[in-house]
Amino acid sequence: MYVAGEAVLVVFCVRSAPHFFESRRAPVLLDGFGDGAIRREAAGVTAPEQAKFLMSAFGGKADIGLPRKFFIRRGVPAAAGRMDACYYAARFSGESRMKKIVVGLAAIAAIALIGTPAFAADMAVKAPLPAPAPVYNWAGWYAGVNAGASFGNVKTDFNAPVTFTLNEGAGPGSGSTDFAGSNREYPSGFIGGGQIGYNWQLSPIWVVGLEADAQGAIEKDSNTLTNNFNFFFAVPGTTFIAHPVGSTALDYQTKIDWFGTVRGRIGYVWGNGEVLSYVTGGLAYGKVDVEGTSTVSVNGPSPVTQAFGHSAVNIGWVVGYGTEGHLPLMPGNWTWKIEGLYMDLGTLDATGSGGFASLSGGGETATTTAGPVTTHTHFTDGILRAGLNYQFH
Repeated sequence: MYVAGEAVLVVFCVRSAPHFFESRRAPVLLDGFGDGAIRREAAGVTAPEQAKFLMSAFGGKADIGLPRKFFIRRGVPAAAGRMDACYYAARFSGESRMKKIVVGLAAIAAIALIGTPAFAADMAVKAPLPAPAPVYNWAGWYAGVNAGASFGNVKTDFNAPVTFTLNEGAGPGSGSTDFAGSNREYPSGFIGGGQIGYNWQLSPIWVVGLEADAQGAIEKDSNTLTNNFNFFFAVPGTTFIAHPVGSTALDYQTKIDWFGTVRGRIGYVWGNGEVLSYVTGGLAYGKVDVEGTSTVSVNGPSPVTQAFGHSAVNIGWVVGYGTEGHLPLMPGNWTWKIEGLYMDLGTLDATGSGGFASLSGGGETATTTAGPVTTHTHFTDGILRAGLNYQFH
C-alpha cells in the first residue's frame, strides 16, 4: 500500500566522522505504513544484523523504503561509494506511529557511531605518556678511593763554600771559592689514597661542594752536582804561592712523602644530569724532605764531608679541574672521576754542619774548611688521578 503525504526526511551518514542532514518538507511516497520507518543504505555494504537491531528499536519488522532518487537529491553526496554507511528515516505528518521513528533517531545515530571503527578510535582512551626519567641527584655525602701519578717539579738553590788555609813563614795565607747555583729535580711516582666530600645542588645544572683527601706518595728524585776548583793565593811573609786544586761534590735527594688537600668545588651538570665537570681549589698540605751530603776534596788534606737535610709538613695551595659521572651499570650509587691538580707546597731550607781537615809537615800546615752547605728548595707537584666514589643519597 502506498500513502501520499508530506514527510520530513532525516539522513545520518558515517565516514571518518559523523554528518547529519535534514531535508526540507517534501512530498514523498512511503512504502508500507506503521511497522517501521528506517532503512540502511550503503554502497556495496550490508549489515543485516545491525539493520535488524535498528528496526527492532522502533518495534517494527517491516522495512519502509524511500526512493533512492529522493535520498540523493536531498544533499547526500551522489558518490555513495565513498561513505561507510548512511541511515535515514521519514516522519509522516499527522501520524503518531511515525513520530516514534524520529524520536528514536538519536538512539540510532549513537548506535551507528559506536559501531564504526572510526568513532571507536576517536573514543579510545589514550595511553598516558611515560614518566620522565629521574634526574640524577648530586646532593649529599660521598666517599671513595683514588690512584694515579704525581709529577713533581722541585727547584733547589744551594751554596757550598770552601776555604783553603796554608800556615807557613810569617803567617797563614788563605783562599776560598763558593760552589753556588740552582738545580731542578722531578720527583715523580705513584700515588694513592681516599677522599670524602659533600655536595649541594643549587639547580639542575649547578653543584657546589667541599672535598678533603689524603694521599700516600712515592715521589723522589736525586742528583749529584760537581764543581771543580783551581785557584791561587799568596802566603804572607814568603814568596810562596799556594795552588789548591780540588772539587766539591753535592749529592742530594728531594722527596714528597705524602700530601692532602681541602678544596671547594663548583661544577656544571650535563649528560642527562649524570655528569659533573668542575673546577676546584683550596688548601694543600704535605710532608716534604731534602737531604744530602757535600764532599770537598783538595790536593793534600783528606776530603771533608758534611751532611745536610730537613723535612717538614708544609702548607700550600692547590687548584685543578675534573669530571665525575654516574655509573648506572654498577649496583648502588657509584660514580667515577678523573681529576688533574696543580699543587704548591712552599719551600724548605736545609743547612749542613760544615767541617775541616788538616795536613801538617815540613813546618807548614794546610787546612781545608768546608763551610756549612745551605739549600732553599721549592716544591710543586702536578697530579693526575682517577677515582671511584659512593654517593650516600
